[in-house]
Amino acid sequence: MSDFQIGMILAGVAIVGGVFGLNWWQERSFRRKAEQAFEKPAQDVLLEPKPKTAARASSDTQRLEPSLSMPVNPVAAPRTAVPQAPVPGTGNTIAASRVDPVLESVVDFIADFVLVEPVPAHKLLVAIEDAGQLGKPVRWMGLIDGEGWQPITPGSAHSYSQIRAGLQLADRKGPLAESQLLEFVRIVHALAADIGANVELPQRQPALQAAGELDAFCAEVDVLIGLNIVSRDGTPFPATKIRSLCEAAGMELADDGLFHYRNENGQTLFSMCNLGQESFSSATMRQMKLNAVTLLFDVPRVIGGISVFERVATLAKHLAESVDGELVDDNRRPLNEQGLGSIKRQLTDIYNRMQLRGIEPGSPLALRLFA
Repeated sequence: MSDFQIGMILAGVAIVGGVFGLNWWQERSFRRKAEQAFEKPAQDVLLEPKPKTAARASSDTQRLEPSLSMPVNPVAAPRTAVPQAPVPGTGNTIAASRVDPVLESVVDFIADFVLVEPVPAHKLLVAIEDAGQLGKPVRWMGLIDGEGWQPITPGSAHSYSQIRAGLQLADRKGPLAESQLLEFVRIVHALAADIGANVELPQRQPALQAAGELDAFCAEVDVLIGLNIVSRDGTPFPATKIRSLCEAAGMELADDGLFHYRNENGQTLFSMCNLGQESFSSATMRQMKLNAVTLLFDVPRVIGGISVFERVATLAKHLAESVDGELVDDNRRPLNEQGLGSIKRQLTDIYNRMQLRGIEPGSPLALRLFA
């Protein structure tokens, strides 16, 4: 075999080998890219959670309870109401007979059912149970002829000529989520089909925007104030003395291990807890020694907040004097009249902002939002 023939054979082998090598490299490169693509799942625009905003855009975020020295933003937020659908035959407003005393467009996404005939309560039970699983409060109201609007409760024997359901836009867990709103809409539409009614709903996107704005506002005014009485020299004081002083001030020990001061309606205006690990109980207070106690004032839940705070401050000073203790803030700094006055000014600002928003402190509306 000549040198020329051998050269041609070697060139052919090289060409064939190059083709196989190129195919192998391309296949390997393609496989690597495919594996990388499947290692990172594609984003599902319907299921992927939206990014959180700088303030509070997720129900898994807990509220920050500021210390006593925390400044309060003095700018009042504008009142935001969810637009309600017009009621047929009444123009753009709901007739007086249709206005229930519980649901408010300021804090509720309201479904109005237009009925052909009265509906008995038992036909609503499935929808009420389903709505109870949403993770946000849902209130059902029914209009009873001659008796007005009443809450619809399981086991009721009434029939209702009008029905409303309100999904709360925000609470201390955060704002209403889009998934919760969509499920509520599904529930009320299914109920409307079942009872042969039409259902009128507000627009969803404005409602979600209002929920976020309402939650951001609530987070700003949701303040828990604590006035601490600590041992001055480190010597514990007896719990029995604290109990007698609290009871003399009109406070009662409750099952939650706190002393409560309540108004005539049973609503807690302020409370007191043990700063130690052990809560108060009738069985253990005789032997209990205390190093510090705290009077708690839940700002947005209190009616007549300024005057109640003044009572709390007076009681705190009296307790400190009676047990030879010291009144301090959350940073264990002595709390004098100047410090108490600063807290009072902040409270005044918070309450003014709440009233501008249409949420009266301590009202049923406020108790719902800050439950």
